[in-house]
Amino acid sequence: MITGKKITLKPFDAEDSERLREWANLHEICFSADFSYPINELEHQHWYEKISADRTKLFFSFYNGSEHKGCVWLEYIDYVNSKARVYSVSSQKESLASEEWSEAIYLITKYAFSKLNLNKIYCEIPAGNTFLKSIFERGGLKQEAILIEEFFKNGTYENAIRFSAIRSKPASQQNAQQSTPDTKHEVPRVQWFQTTKNLRNDK
Repeated sequence: MITGKKITLKPFDAEDSERLREWANLHEICFSADFSYPINELEHQHWYEKISADRTKLFFSFYNGSEHKGCVWLEYIDYVNSKARVYSVSSQKESLASEEWSEAIYLITKYAFSKLNLNKIYCEIPAGNTFLKSIFERGGLKQEAILIEEFFKNGTYENAIRFSAIRSKPASQQNAQQSTPDTKHEVPRVQWFQTTKNLRNDK
């Protein structure tokens, strides 16, 4: 287990996996670019068995006390280039999840740097979602690039912001020369959570 100020990261087990499926099927909570249809039990079981044996993925659940608050994980773990993509999903709507969610991202990033010896953690989020931007920034990631028309949602294409944290580069350098989104392509903010289809302050 990995203990933070508000939450604890625990190994991702079958019971947690089933909760993740329930959250992914709640349209008002999990509205993502990667899930556009319900996930049935058989499909989910096949996915759980596959990720349990996949060394390029590492899943955790995050808890506040005994309450399961969400999941956070690494995918595409690349030990040659020393990087991985971070994903997360919360059990709650955005406004209720910010501090715990940010800490989960921070803790798994710190674990990736200190225990897995990775150098870079990255993700992409919709450019119009200011809430998610603040979540990842508080989790220790910085804006790296703008990806034009990266996601297709509600009949339109949406830009994405690529965020990253780099172990070998000081935070002050990561902040330098950041670009701003092309607002011409932005769409209204939606509740969006990275999922399994594709899913700080140091002490």
